[in-house]
Order: sequence, then C-alpha cells, then structure tokens
Amino acid sequence: MEEAGRGRCFILTKPLPFNRPLPVKLLFKYSFWTGASITFKTRLLSVSLFSVFSLYLHAATNSVTSPDRRMTLTVKADQTVRYELQRDGKPLLTESTLGLHWDGQADCWGSTTAKTISHDSTWKPVWGKRATVRNQYNAVVVEQIDANGLRFTTEIRVYNDAAAVRYGFAADQTNRSVQITGDQTGWAFAGDGKLWHYRHEQRPGGPFPLSGLKDTVRCPVTIQLNDGPCVAVMEAAIAGISYMDVYSEAGSPHMHAQLEAASVTLPFRTPWRTMLVGDDIGTLIDSSTLASLNPPCAINDPSWIKPGITLWDWRTWAYQASDGFTYGLDMASWRRFIDYAAEVGIPHLLLDAGWYGLENDPASDPTTNRDYLLYQKGDHPELYAKPAPKDWDDSIDIPELIAYAKERNVAVSLYLNDKVTINFDLEQVLKTYSKWGAAGIKYGFMKAGSRQEKVIKTNRIIRWCAENKLLCNFHDGPVPPSGDYRTWPNCTTREFCHAQSDARRSFGPSDFIATAGVNMLTGPIDTNCGMFDLNDAHIKRPKVFKSIPSTIVAECARILVTFSGQDILLDAPEEYAARPDLAQFIADQTQPWIESKTLSCVFPEQLVMMRRNDRHIFIAALTDERPRTVDVPLDFLEAGSFDAVIFEDAAVTHFQGERETYQSRKAVVTNNDKLTLRLAAGGGACVQLTPRR
Repeated sequence: MEEAGRGRCFILTKPLPFNRPLPVKLLFKYSFWTGASITFKTRLLSVSLFSVFSLYLHAATNSVTSPDRRMTLTVKADQTVRYELQRDGKPLLTESTLGLHWDGQADCWGSTTAKTISHDSTWKPVWGKRATVRNQYNAVVVEQIDANGLRFTTEIRVYNDAAAVRYGFAADQTNRSVQITGDQTGWAFAGDGKLWHYRHEQRPGGPFPLSGLKDTVRCPVTIQLNDGPCVAVMEAAIAGISYMDVYSEAGSPHMHAQLEAASVTLPFRTPWRTMLVGDDIGTLIDSSTLASLNPPCAINDPSWIKPGITLWDWRTWAYQASDGFTYGLDMASWRRFIDYAAEVGIPHLLLDAGWYGLENDPASDPTTNRDYLLYQKGDHPELYAKPAPKDWDDSIDIPELIAYAKERNVAVSLYLNDKVTINFDLEQVLKTYSKWGAAGIKYGFMKAGSRQEKVIKTNRIIRWCAENKLLCNFHDGPVPPSGDYRTWPNCTTREFCHAQSDARRSFGPSDFIATAGVNMLTGPIDTNCGMFDLNDAHIKRPKVFKSIPSTIVAECARILVTFSGQDILLDAPEEYAARPDLAQFIADQTQPWIESKTLSCVFPEQLVMMRRNDRHIFIAALTDERPRTVDVPLDFLEAGSFDAVIFEDAAVTHFQGERETYQSRKAVVTNNDKLTLRLAAGGGACVQLTPRR
C-alpha cells in the first residue's frame, strides 16, 4: 500500500475530477465530504482519492504487526516520521520521533510515500548461537523526496523480538557528500523502569530509574520496564558512521539517540537503531535478530574459519610449574601451551604482547622475531628489554612455532598493537602473518580521530584479515559488536566488556551476570575467564593483580555462558591438567553451536544457560554473591536417555574464601527429569549431557 503524505510542498499524484480550477475553500469542502487527500505545490492543486481522512489534516498512517502478532507497529508520515509500538495490546512506545539532521536539509518534502513489506527466510551462520536462524519481519518503508530529487528513506522493521529502524540516502547524485549533524530517533517508553548501560572496561552502570537517567550513556542499554517486558537499545550493522549514545529527557522515560557529526558519501545507509524486546532478559540474550539485520556473509568460502577455545600466555607470566619450569613469553613456554592444547583438543593458542618486541615502542617491527629478553620491574605492568645471552639456544622464531603448532592441530594467533601503523604498512604486516600460517590477530589500543574514523578503520582491518584468512579480536575500547559476525565471521570476539584482570582490576559474580545481560547482547565478547588457580594467583603472578572473586566451577560456567567465537582462557596448562574432568568439560565445548538457550534468568542475580554442539549438551548456572539452589527442568531434551556429569561447588566453597574445592556426580536422565543444582556464594554449576547409544 502506498499513501501520499501531508505537507506544504507536494508533488501531484492524481488530477482533480474537475475541468477548471476551483477555489481552495471548495477543495477543502470536497476533501472533507469525500475523504480525499489534498496535495499541492504553489497554486497547482490535485486530489489523491483514498478512503481515509484528508491527509492535509492527518498524516499518512501504516500499521504492521510482528509475525507472532504480539507487537503492533504504527508509523505516521508527513513532514516528519513518527512511530508507536504496542505489545500484547498495551502501549510499549508512545509516539516517538524518527529521522536525521543534515546540512542542506530541505524545509519541506516534495512527496512522502509509504509502503509495507513482509519477509521470511532462514540463514545459516558460519558460527553463532544456533545452526539456523529465521529472519522474519514485517516493515514499513517511508520515502521522502525533496525539491532537488534527494530521496531519504526510513525503514522500520518489527520482528517477534525487536523493532529496528535505519535511514538511507538513495540519491541519484552518486558521490555527493552530506554532513549528518544529528539523530532524531527516539524511544518514548509508555512507562518507567530500571536501566543498565555499557560502561567501557567496567561493570555495566546501573540500575538507574529510566526516567532519572541524567547523563548521556553508551549503548547497549538494558531496561526492565515496570509491569512490562524487558527491552535493550543498541545498533546493528555499524559501518561508515559513528556508533550512537542515548540520553533521556529529564524526569521522563523518553530516550533519544545522540550521534557524533559525520560526513558521508551518497548513497548511504545508517546502522540499524535496534530495540530488542522480550519477556525477560534471558530472551534478549538468546536473540539472533541483531545478526539478521546484518548483510549475509561477505567471505566467499569461510570454511577456514574455526572458532573455539583458546589458551593464552599473558596471565601465566612467572607461573612456576611443579617440575620447576617458570613461564615467560618465550618459545619453551609456548611449546608447553601447544603440547597441552594438542593433548586435550583445544584448537587455539594466543600469543599476547611482547612476542615481536615492546608493544608501546613504534619502532618494534611486527614482522620480525624479538631478539632480546623481557623482564618486569616489581608489580609495574610494563615489560622492559634486556639483552639475550650470547648462548641463547632457543631464540624467538614465530614461523617455526606456528609450524610446530600446526603439526599438532593447534592454531596460533598473534598480538598486534595499533602503534605499528606509525612506521609499518598494516596491510603488508597481515600478509606476512598469513604467509607464516598464523590463524589470526589480537588488535590492541586502536587510535582514531573520531568515532566514525574508528568504525571505518575497524571494518577495514576486518576486511584485510578476511582477505588473508586471519581471525581478529579487538581489545581496549573497541567499536561495539553489532551482530556483524554474520557478515564477517572471521571477527570472532571483542573486549567490549571488562576482561578478567584487565586494567589491574577483577570483576565479581554479579558483574559477570550484568555483563551477560548488557554487553553480550551486542555480539561476541572476550571476558577472559577460566582461572583455576584462584586462591593465590595474585600473589604468585605479576600479571594477575588482584584476587579473582569466583569459584572454579563458576569459572567453567562463565566460559559456556560467554558468547564468543574464541573463549580465551587465562591460566597455565598445569592448572587445567590438575583437574582433568573440568578441563575436559571446557575442551568438549567445540563450535559451532547447534542451539543456545537461556533456561532461566533473574537479572542480575542468577543465570542458567544451555548450549548444544554435535556431541554434547552443556548447562551452566551462575549466581551472584549469594548462595542458592536452582532447579533445572530437562524438558528441552529430545526423547531418550542421557549420561549426565554434574559439577558443583562444595559445602566449603565461597567466592571470597576457599574457591577451588568442587564436587562431581553422575546420573542418567531423561526429558522428564529435573536437576537440582547447588551454587555457593559467587559460584556456579556445570552439567554435560551425552546421549546414550
């Protein structure tokens, strides 16, 4: 359906049913009695016949429902575009604004048309939360044309679990530039609620009253509405422009977007301003809609992309094994990581800063092997160089190490600091790593002049990595994930959170659950969990700065709960080898996932997650700083019997006391059973289910 809109400057659509001009007064009488809509340009008049009220007096209105019919989207379009959203017959968003501001913006539109669209398809991620994703929505598309022929499009989609809007300049004048100066997107919530928001490398901010949010905050923003559903505001498919912030009107639950000014070249489409909607925050965690809003995979043959568990060398610095070996950033230490990974079936090893030189020195050549030793002064986090001994018989040789790892089916990724771009050609550096056979990179401390430049730089690096068959992981204040692992599955994770022990801080039990319900909604994040040496690692290791408030079973549960293409473990091989049952639980979490589901979520107090691969079904339960018992019905299982291995905290376990004691038990279960799991304060529980043959 297409309808003409109301305004001061309209392009004519159908001629009047009269043979001579009529006074405006008579035209309005005609409109009133016939329901015709009046459009006009200067003194030329015409009428478009629709069985609606006069659109000179009323805006064109289009309504669509979500596929499950629980949400109704109503869009009103004339000189401006507004929308409302109802859920289960109750207002969710009252009339909210849409649109952009830009230089040279027309005072009025020559025409406004609207049409509705329905779409239903499925797609298969290279890796993700599930094997198959249904992409089903209904939408309203509004097109406005100014006197110069500039076409501006507003598309609003409604899914079962989301409403999303994006704007597009579909100008005929290709390569024309437009300076975008503001964003008018609003979310006028019908009621108040509690709000949490992304807060860089710290615990999510909140809870705050939605109507009491005083500052502009970063997305995502997660909201528990009073007597209503849970929602989260963020963006999908971030490209070409700044990522947005949000703020609320003083004393009001009405939220607005805030966008950094940017110049774009036409044609251009913005990211999707997306609001996820669910009965609880667990349903938001499970959503794949953000990924569906992204373009299909841009890599012709992504078969080389292998997600999975990743060992990491950084926090193991100075760890002393029982055989007297002391870990450093050196060949002997890395070989021990590789040998253990090969033994238990862990597919990846990440070498962090220091392998090619001092990361903060722009003169460090990222394509040559470091020819000196590294040391640390006391508890200062920086590394320093000292000459290698003349008889150094195991000097750094990364190509040789990569070959050693490949023989054992282990892939090696390499750290890279943004400072290398000062003196070196990054594209050539990535080509060198590809020639060596590296699996990917971890990119640290990216610098850019503006948010827009950071977005463009990030996406360029992801593309270069894909061209060289490299995975990539962005750290240190990265551009938000935005479901773009659908388009670029080689971007496996980002430190869009507080990674454990980073910034010389530790995060606690409720911090992690809050992160899962806020930061992780955007896509894969790198939390760096999996510490087994919990009681005194901060005493023995200079790069574990504080005690980690967790339990050993909770650490295993966090690995499963974290959605990531590379769950990166921060402990020494010997610590995992000392608990082979828990280590195998981690190693068996091979991707891609066939199914993921949050079984229970009381935010931010407790969380129970289920994931399934082609061999096993895994359950992880987490609690905040309080102990609790959780019941987990197994009705999601298929028919048949399953062998269950259950790991729980022991009676003496506590996240601030004895952290490493746990117990295990076995059972045979069916989908008629219920598991009762005991979680210590700050602790967790893990279950591995295997079909009986």
